[in-house]
Amino acid sequence: MTKIEKRLKEIQEEQQRLFVRLANEKANKKFRCVCGKEHKIKDCEAIQTHYYNNEPYNERWVETDIHIVCPIKGIRNRIYFPIKTEIDYEDRNKYEYNLEDQFSDNYKRLFKRVTDEYDDNGINRPYSPHNCPKFINNFDKNYKKFGLKMGKKGNEDNEE
Repeated sequence: MTKIEKRLKEIQEEQQRLFVRLANEKANKKFRCVCGKEHKIKDCEAIQTHYYNNEPYNERWVETDIHIVCPIKGIRNRIYFPIKTEIDYEDRNKYEYNLEDQFSDNYKRLFKRVTDEYDDNGINRPYSPHNCPKFINNFDKNYKKFGLKMGKKGNEDNEE
C-alpha cells in the first residue's frame, strides 16, 4: 500500500467516525412535543404515512407526512413543511427547496423505529380527524431547528 493509499484509507475511516458522531448528535436533538415536554429523536417512534395515487399510468403509493409519536401520551406530532409559493412550481421538488426530503434524509433513520402506514384506498389519509383523532401539527416552521436549508430562488444562499 502506497503512502497515498494509506492516507486515503485513514481519511475514509475518519470520515466514517465523523458521520457516526453527526448521526448521534442529530439523534439526541430534542423537540417540544405537543404533550408539553421535550423528547429526543432517538427515543421516539415515527410513522411514515402513504396515500394511493390512482391517476392513470401513474398508480402508486406515495409517501406523505412523517408523524412523531409522543412516547408518553401517544399523540402524533405531524411534521409539516409548508410549500413555498414563491418557488416556481417546477422547482419545488428539487432537493434544495424540498424540506420534507431533507428531513427524511437526515432524520428518518435516527428514530427508535419507523413504521409505514397506508390509507384506505386513497380516499382518506391516515391523519384525517376521523382516522387519527390524536394528531396535532407541530413542526410548521421548525425547519431551522433541524438544520434544514431552504435555498432562495435565484440565489443559492440559505435563509438565516
